[in-house]
Amino acid sequence: MKVTFFSFHSIVGAVTATTHRSVQLGRLNSASMLPKSSYFLIFILLIIFFAGLLPNKRRPILYNRLTFNYTEESSSWYCDDVFFNVLKKHINTYGDSEITKEHSFWQELSSAEPANISFHLFTRQNPTISQRLVPTVQSVESSFFNDSRPTRVIVHGFCNCQHSDFCQSVKDALLYANDVNIISIDWSDTAGLLDYILLRLRLDQVAASLAGFVDFLHNTTNLDLSQLHLVGHSLGAHLAGLSGKRVTSGRVGAIIGLDPAGPLFSSRDPKSRLDGTDAAYVEVIHTNGGTLGMYDPIGTADFYPNGGKHQPGCLPWIFGMSCSHGRAWELYAESVYTPVGFKAVPCDTVQQIEGSVCRIDLPTVDMGGEPVNKTKSGLFVLSTNSRFPYARG
Repeated sequence: MKVTFFSFHSIVGAVTATTHRSVQLGRLNSASMLPKSSYFLIFILLIIFFAGLLPNKRRPILYNRLTFNYTEESSSWYCDDVFFNVLKKHINTYGDSEITKEHSFWQELSSAEPANISFHLFTRQNPTISQRLVPTVQSVESSFFNDSRPTRVIVHGFCNCQHSDFCQSVKDALLYANDVNIISIDWSDTAGLLDYILLRLRLDQVAASLAGFVDFLHNTTNLDLSQLHLVGHSLGAHLAGLSGKRVTSGRVGAIIGLDPAGPLFSSRDPKSRLDGTDAAYVEVIHTNGGTLGMYDPIGTADFYPNGGKHQPGCLPWIFGMSCSHGRAWELYAESVYTPVGFKAVPCDTVQQIEGSVCRIDLPTVDMGGEPVNKTKSGLFVLSTNSRFPYARG
Protein backbone atom coordinates (compact mmCIF):
# COMPACT_ATOMS: atom_id res chain seq x y z
CA MET A 1 0.00 0.00 0.00
CA LYS A 2 1.32 3.44 -0.89
CA VAL A 3 0.73 6.36 1.43
CA THR A 4 0.97 9.79 -0.20
CA PHE A 5 1.44 13.03 1.68
CA PHE A 6 0.55 16.38 0.15
CA SER A 7 2.37 19.60 0.95
CA PHE A 8 0.53 22.78 1.72
CA HIS A 9 1.62 24.26 -1.60
CA SER A 10 0.32 21.27 -3.56
CA ILE A 11 -3.04 21.51 -1.82
CA VAL A 12 -3.39 25.21 -2.59
CA GLY A 13 -2.23 24.54 -6.13
CA ALA A 14 -4.91 21.92 -6.60
CA VAL A 15 -7.58 24.30 -5.37
CA THR A 16 -6.50 27.20 -7.53
CA ALA A 17 -5.72 25.15 -10.65
CA THR A 18 -9.38 24.41 -11.26
CA THR A 19 -10.27 28.07 -11.49
CA HIS A 20 -7.16 29.64 -13.03
CA ARG A 21 -7.36 30.11 -16.79
CA SER A 22 -4.46 32.44 -17.32
CA VAL A 23 -1.95 34.33 -15.23
CA GLN A 24 -0.02 37.35 -16.43
CA LEU A 25 2.84 38.88 -14.46
CA GLY A 26 1.72 37.05 -11.33
CA ARG A 27 -1.85 38.44 -11.47
CA LEU A 28 -5.10 36.76 -12.47
CA ASN A 29 -6.92 38.04 -15.52
CA SER A 30 -10.33 39.45 -14.76
CA ALA A 31 -11.92 36.63 -16.77
CA SER A 32 -10.47 33.97 -14.49
CA MET A 33 -11.01 35.33 -11.01
CA LEU A 34 -11.39 32.79 -8.20
CA PRO A 35 -14.89 32.19 -6.87
CA LYS A 36 -15.51 33.27 -3.30
CA SER A 37 -15.66 29.65 -2.09
CA SER A 38 -12.09 29.05 -3.28
CA TYR A 39 -10.83 32.15 -1.49
CA PHE A 40 -12.46 30.91 1.69
CA LEU A 41 -10.83 27.47 1.40
CA ILE A 42 -7.42 28.98 0.75
CA PHE A 43 -7.90 31.28 3.74
CA ILE A 44 -8.66 28.30 6.00
CA LEU A 45 -5.61 26.41 4.69
CA LEU A 46 -3.42 29.42 5.35
CA ILE A 47 -4.64 29.59 8.94
CA ILE A 48 -3.92 25.90 9.49
CA PHE A 49 -0.49 26.15 7.94
CA PHE A 50 0.73 29.23 9.76
CA ALA A 51 -0.77 28.17 13.09
CA GLY A 52 1.93 25.52 13.23
CA LEU A 53 4.73 27.90 12.25
CA LEU A 54 4.10 30.86 14.51
CA PRO A 55 5.86 30.65 17.88
CA ASN A 56 3.67 30.29 20.93
CA LYS A 57 4.06 33.56 22.77
CA ARG A 58 2.66 31.98 25.90
CA ARG A 59 5.42 29.39 25.97
CA PRO A 60 7.80 30.24 28.83
CA ILE A 61 11.42 31.01 28.06
CA LEU A 62 12.69 28.96 30.98
CA TYR A 63 16.32 29.83 30.39
CA ASN A 64 15.83 33.39 31.67
CA ARG A 65 14.41 32.09 34.94
CA LEU A 66 17.39 29.88 35.60
CA THR A 67 21.07 30.80 35.73
CA PHE A 68 22.12 30.42 32.11
CA ASN A 69 22.23 33.01 29.37
CA TYR A 70 19.53 32.08 26.88
CA THR A 71 17.26 34.87 25.75
CA GLU A 72 15.39 33.58 22.70
CA GLU A 73 13.59 30.50 21.50
CA SER A 74 15.00 28.87 18.42
CA SER A 75 12.94 29.27 15.27
CA SER A 76 12.62 25.53 14.67
CA TRP A 77 10.04 23.82 16.87
CA TYR A 78 7.60 21.40 15.28
CA CYS A 79 6.87 19.96 11.86
CA ASP A 80 3.98 17.90 13.16
CA ASP A 81 0.71 19.86 12.83
CA VAL A 82 -0.71 19.19 9.40
CA PHE A 83 1.66 16.31 8.71
CA PHE A 84 0.61 14.22 11.71
CA ASN A 85 -3.04 15.05 11.10
CA VAL A 86 -2.85 13.70 7.54
CA LEU A 87 -0.92 10.65 8.72
CA LYS A 88 -3.46 9.89 11.41
CA LYS A 89 -6.21 9.92 8.80
CA HIS A 90 -4.42 7.15 6.92
CA ILE A 91 -3.82 5.19 10.11
CA ASN A 92 -7.48 5.34 11.06
CA THR A 93 -8.41 4.15 7.57
CA TYR A 94 -5.96 1.30 7.09
CA GLY A 95 -4.78 0.36 10.57
CA ASP A 96 -1.27 0.22 12.02
CA SER A 97 -0.40 -3.33 11.03
CA GLU A 98 -1.22 -2.96 7.34
CA ILE A 99 0.86 0.18 6.99
CA THR A 100 3.92 -1.26 8.71
CA LYS A 101 3.82 -4.74 7.17
CA GLU A 102 3.08 -3.74 3.61
CA HIS A 103 5.02 -0.50 3.41
CA SER A 104 7.69 -0.63 0.72
CA PHE A 105 10.33 0.69 3.10
CA TRP A 106 10.66 -2.66 4.90
CA GLN A 107 13.22 -3.77 2.30
CA GLU A 108 15.09 -0.47 2.53
CA LEU A 109 15.07 -0.69 6.32
CA SER A 110 16.64 -4.15 6.35
CA SER A 111 19.63 -2.89 4.37
CA ALA A 112 19.95 0.52 6.02
CA GLU A 113 23.17 1.62 7.69
CA PRO A 114 23.32 1.96 11.50
CA ALA A 115 21.66 5.08 12.85
CA ASN A 116 23.78 8.23 13.05
CA ILE A 117 23.48 9.35 16.66
CA SER A 118 25.69 11.62 18.76
CA PHE A 119 25.93 12.15 22.51
CA HIS A 120 26.46 15.59 24.07
CA LEU A 121 27.46 15.99 27.71
CA PHE A 122 26.46 18.97 29.85
CA THR A 123 27.27 19.44 33.53
CA ARG A 124 27.37 22.38 35.91
CA GLN A 125 30.99 22.74 34.83
CA ASN A 126 29.93 23.17 31.18
CA PRO A 127 26.25 24.16 31.24
CA THR A 128 26.10 25.79 27.80
CA ILE A 129 28.81 24.23 25.63
CA SER A 130 28.63 20.47 25.36
CA GLN A 131 31.38 17.90 25.25
CA ARG A 132 30.75 15.27 22.60
CA LEU A 133 31.09 11.74 23.92
CA VAL A 134 31.98 8.66 21.89
CA PRO A 135 32.08 5.10 23.25
CA THR A 136 35.76 5.07 24.20
CA VAL A 137 37.35 5.17 27.63
CA GLN A 138 39.50 8.14 26.64
CA SER A 139 36.46 10.18 25.57
CA VAL A 140 34.70 9.66 28.88
CA GLU A 141 37.77 10.12 31.07
CA SER A 142 38.72 13.38 29.35
CA SER A 143 35.23 14.85 29.85
CA PHE A 144 33.39 16.26 32.86
CA PHE A 145 31.35 13.06 33.19
CA ASN A 146 31.28 11.94 36.82
CA ASP A 147 29.85 8.52 37.52
CA SER A 148 29.15 9.45 41.14
CA ARG A 149 26.48 11.88 39.97
CA PRO A 150 23.00 10.91 38.74
CA THR A 151 22.72 10.89 34.96
CA ARG A 152 19.83 12.20 32.88
CA VAL A 153 19.51 11.44 29.16
CA ILE A 154 17.38 13.82 27.07
CA VAL A 155 15.81 12.36 23.92
CA HIS A 156 14.27 14.71 21.34
CA GLY A 157 11.51 13.75 18.93
CA PHE A 158 10.40 14.11 15.33
CA CYS A 159 11.92 16.87 13.19
CA ASN A 160 14.09 18.08 16.05
CA CYS A 161 17.66 18.05 17.36
CA GLN A 162 19.63 18.52 20.56
CA HIS A 163 19.56 22.30 20.08
CA SER A 164 15.75 22.40 20.24
CA ASP A 165 13.79 24.33 22.84
CA PHE A 166 12.79 21.07 24.51
CA CYS A 167 16.34 19.80 24.95
CA GLN A 168 17.78 23.13 26.04
CA SER A 169 14.97 23.99 28.44
CA VAL A 170 14.88 20.60 30.16
CA LYS A 171 18.67 20.49 30.31
CA ASP A 172 18.86 23.89 32.00
CA ALA A 173 16.07 23.07 34.42
CA LEU A 174 17.70 19.80 35.48
CA LEU A 175 21.11 21.41 35.97
CA TYR A 176 19.52 24.19 38.00
CA ALA A 177 17.73 21.71 40.25
CA ASN A 178 20.40 19.05 40.70
CA ASP A 179 24.09 18.33 40.17
CA VAL A 180 23.71 15.76 37.41
CA ASN A 181 25.31 14.57 34.20
CA ILE A 182 23.13 15.56 31.26
CA ILE A 183 23.56 13.58 28.07
CA SER A 184 21.53 15.09 25.25
CA ILE A 185 21.37 12.76 22.30
CA ASP A 186 21.10 14.00 18.73
CA TRP A 187 19.52 11.68 16.20
CA SER A 188 18.36 14.46 13.89
CA ASP A 189 19.66 12.70 10.75
CA THR A 190 16.92 10.13 11.27
CA ALA A 191 14.40 12.36 13.08
CA GLY A 192 14.44 14.76 10.14
CA LEU A 193 13.14 12.19 7.65
CA LEU A 194 10.02 13.56 5.99
CA ASP A 195 8.51 10.09 5.65
CA TYR A 196 7.18 9.46 9.13
CA ILE A 197 6.56 5.78 8.40
CA LEU A 198 10.18 5.20 7.36
CA LEU A 199 11.26 7.12 10.45
CA ARG A 200 9.06 4.90 12.61
CA LEU A 201 10.59 1.77 11.13
CA ARG A 202 14.13 3.02 11.74
CA LEU A 203 13.44 3.88 15.37
CA ASP A 204 14.64 0.47 16.53
CA GLN A 205 18.07 1.17 15.05
CA VAL A 206 18.36 4.43 16.98
CA ALA A 207 17.19 2.67 20.15
CA ALA A 208 19.88 0.01 19.72
CA SER A 209 22.55 2.73 19.44
CA LEU A 210 21.33 4.50 22.58
CA ALA A 211 21.06 1.25 24.55
CA GLY A 212 24.55 0.27 23.44
CA PHE A 213 25.95 3.57 24.70
CA VAL A 214 24.22 3.11 28.08
CA ASP A 215 25.72 -0.38 28.35
CA PHE A 216 29.13 1.04 27.47
CA LEU A 217 28.92 3.66 30.24
CA HIS A 218 27.80 1.06 32.76
CA ASN A 219 30.54 -1.39 31.84
CA THR A 220 33.41 1.12 31.72
CA THR A 221 32.48 3.40 34.64
CA ASN A 222 30.68 2.98 37.94
CA LEU A 223 27.45 4.37 36.48
CA ASP A 224 24.52 3.34 38.67
CA LEU A 225 21.68 2.46 36.32
CA SER A 226 19.15 3.06 39.09
CA GLN A 227 20.24 6.71 38.98
CA LEU A 228 19.93 6.89 35.19
CA HIS A 229 16.74 8.53 33.90
CA LEU A 230 15.70 8.89 30.26
CA VAL A 231 13.52 11.92 29.43
CA GLY A 232 11.88 11.82 26.01
CA HIS A 233 9.28 13.94 24.25
CA SER A 234 6.85 12.71 21.57
CA LEU A 235 8.68 10.22 19.36
CA GLY A 236 11.60 10.55 21.76
CA ALA A 237 9.46 9.10 24.55
CA HIS A 238 9.02 5.88 22.58
CA LEU A 239 12.70 5.93 21.67
CA ALA A 240 13.51 6.09 25.39
CA GLY A 241 11.24 3.11 26.00
CA LEU A 242 12.66 1.06 23.14
CA SER A 243 16.16 1.84 24.42
CA GLY A 244 15.24 0.80 27.95
CA LYS A 245 14.07 -2.55 26.60
CA ARG A 246 17.45 -3.11 24.93
CA VAL A 247 19.79 -2.21 27.79
CA THR A 248 21.47 -5.49 28.74
CA SER A 249 23.62 -4.40 31.69
CA GLY A 250 20.71 -3.80 34.07
CA ARG A 251 17.47 -1.91 34.42
CA VAL A 252 17.17 1.81 33.80
CA GLY A 253 16.01 3.68 36.91
CA ALA A 254 13.27 5.78 35.32
CA ILE A 255 11.81 6.96 32.04
CA ILE A 256 9.84 10.19 31.76
CA GLY A 257 7.60 10.07 28.69
CA LEU A 258 6.34 13.51 27.68
CA ASP A 259 3.21 13.17 25.53
CA PRO A 260 4.44 10.05 23.69
CA ALA A 261 3.64 10.19 19.98
CA GLY A 262 0.27 8.75 18.98
CA PRO A 263 0.44 7.98 15.23
CA LEU A 264 1.65 4.41 14.57
CA PHE A 265 1.89 3.68 18.29
CA SER A 266 -1.49 3.92 20.00
CA SER A 267 -2.68 0.41 19.12
CA ARG A 268 0.67 -1.30 18.79
CA ASP A 269 2.06 -4.07 20.95
CA PRO A 270 3.87 -2.79 24.09
CA LYS A 271 7.07 -4.31 22.76
CA SER A 272 7.06 -1.71 19.98
CA ARG A 273 6.51 1.44 22.06
CA LEU A 274 7.05 2.95 25.49
CA ASP A 275 5.67 0.70 28.22
CA GLY A 276 5.60 0.67 32.00
CA THR A 277 8.04 -2.25 32.10
CA ASP A 278 10.82 -0.45 30.20
CA ALA A 279 12.37 0.91 33.41
CA ALA A 280 12.01 0.49 37.15
CA TYR A 281 9.63 3.47 37.01
CA VAL A 282 7.90 5.04 34.01
CA GLU A 283 6.05 8.35 34.33
CA VAL A 284 3.97 9.62 31.41
CA ILE A 285 2.53 13.12 31.01
CA HIS A 286 -0.34 13.30 28.49
CA THR A 287 -1.17 16.73 27.06
CA ASN A 288 -2.45 16.10 23.51
CA GLY A 289 -3.86 12.61 23.79
CA GLY A 290 -5.75 11.23 20.83
CA THR A 291 -4.11 13.60 18.34
CA LEU A 292 -0.34 14.04 18.26
CA GLY A 293 0.05 12.16 21.54
CA MET A 294 -1.26 8.95 23.08
CA TYR A 295 -4.19 9.02 25.47
CA ASP A 296 -4.13 5.46 26.79
CA PRO A 297 -2.23 4.95 30.06
CA ILE A 298 1.05 3.17 29.34
CA GLY A 299 3.29 3.96 32.31
CA THR A 300 3.69 3.17 35.98
CA ALA A 301 2.08 6.53 36.64
CA ASP A 302 0.13 8.47 33.99
CA PHE A 303 -0.67 12.15 34.49
CA TYR A 304 -3.39 14.00 32.57
CA PRO A 305 -2.98 17.78 32.97
CA ASN A 306 -6.29 19.50 32.22
CA GLY A 307 -7.76 16.21 31.03
CA GLY A 308 -4.80 15.30 28.84
CA LYS A 309 -6.17 16.30 25.42
CA HIS A 310 -6.15 20.08 25.03
CA GLN A 311 -4.22 22.59 27.10
CA PRO A 312 -5.50 25.99 28.24
CA GLY A 313 -3.84 28.88 26.48
CA CYS A 314 -3.53 26.91 23.23
CA LEU A 315 -5.75 27.52 20.22
CA PRO A 316 -8.66 25.09 19.83
CA TRP A 317 -8.89 22.05 17.54
CA ILE A 318 -6.03 21.37 15.11
CA PHE A 319 -4.78 24.95 15.35
CA GLY A 320 -3.38 24.28 18.81
CA MET A 321 -2.11 20.72 18.43
CA SER A 322 1.59 21.58 18.55
CA CYS A 323 1.00 23.93 21.47
CA SER A 324 -0.77 21.24 23.50
CA HIS A 325 1.74 18.59 22.42
CA GLY A 326 4.69 20.72 23.51
CA ARG A 327 3.06 21.70 26.80
CA ALA A 328 4.14 18.33 28.24
CA TRP A 329 7.81 19.26 28.29
CA GLU A 330 7.06 22.78 29.48
CA LEU A 331 5.18 21.39 32.47
CA TYR A 332 7.89 18.85 33.20
CA ALA A 333 10.68 21.44 32.99
CA GLU A 334 8.82 23.67 35.42
CA SER A 335 8.10 20.75 37.76
CA VAL A 336 11.82 20.15 38.11
CA TYR A 337 12.48 23.39 40.01
CA THR A 338 9.19 25.01 41.05
CA PRO A 339 8.56 25.16 44.81
CA VAL A 340 4.82 25.29 44.10
CA GLY A 341 4.51 21.81 42.61
CA PHE A 342 1.97 20.23 40.28
CA LYS A 343 -0.46 18.57 42.68
CA ALA A 344 -2.52 15.79 41.09
CA VAL A 345 -5.39 13.66 42.38
CA PRO A 346 -5.80 9.97 41.56
CA CYS A 347 -8.45 8.57 39.23
CA ASP A 348 -9.56 4.98 38.74
CA THR A 349 -10.12 5.05 34.98
CA VAL A 350 -9.53 7.14 31.88
CA GLN A 351 -13.30 7.44 31.59
CA GLN A 352 -13.38 9.26 34.93
CA ILE A 353 -10.76 11.67 33.64
CA GLU A 354 -12.71 12.30 30.44
CA GLY A 355 -15.89 12.85 32.43
CA SER A 356 -14.17 15.08 35.01
CA VAL A 357 -15.56 12.98 37.84
CA CYS A 358 -12.35 12.20 39.73
CA ARG A 359 -12.55 12.80 43.47
CA ILE A 360 -10.72 15.91 44.60
CA ASP A 361 -10.74 15.03 48.30
CA LEU A 362 -8.10 12.30 47.96
CA PRO A 363 -4.40 12.76 48.84
CA THR A 364 -2.41 14.41 46.08
CA VAL A 365 0.92 13.53 44.50
CA ASP A 366 3.39 15.71 42.62
CA MET A 367 3.79 15.31 38.88
CA GLY A 368 7.38 15.26 37.64
CA GLY A 369 10.06 16.65 39.92
CA GLU A 370 13.80 16.09 40.24
CA PRO A 371 14.58 13.52 41.33
CA VAL A 372 11.24 12.00 40.42
CA ASN A 373 9.35 10.19 43.17
CA LYS A 374 9.30 6.58 41.99
CA THR A 375 6.63 5.40 44.44
CA LYS A 376 3.76 6.85 42.40
CA SER A 377 1.46 4.55 40.45
CA GLY A 378 -1.91 4.79 38.73
CA LEU A 379 -3.79 7.54 36.90
CA PHE A 380 -3.76 11.18 38.00
CA VAL A 381 -5.40 14.40 36.86
CA LEU A 382 -4.52 18.01 37.63
CA SER A 383 -5.24 21.56 36.54
CA THR A 384 -2.67 24.12 35.44
CA ASN A 385 -2.57 27.78 34.57
CA SER A 386 -2.93 28.78 30.93
CA ARG A 387 0.48 30.45 30.81
CA PHE A 388 3.81 30.33 32.62
CA PRO A 389 4.11 29.74 35.51
CA TYR A 390 1.79 26.78 35.01
CA ALA A 391 1.98 25.27 38.49
CA ARG A 392 -0.95 25.91 40.81
CA GLY A 393 0.21 23.77 43.70
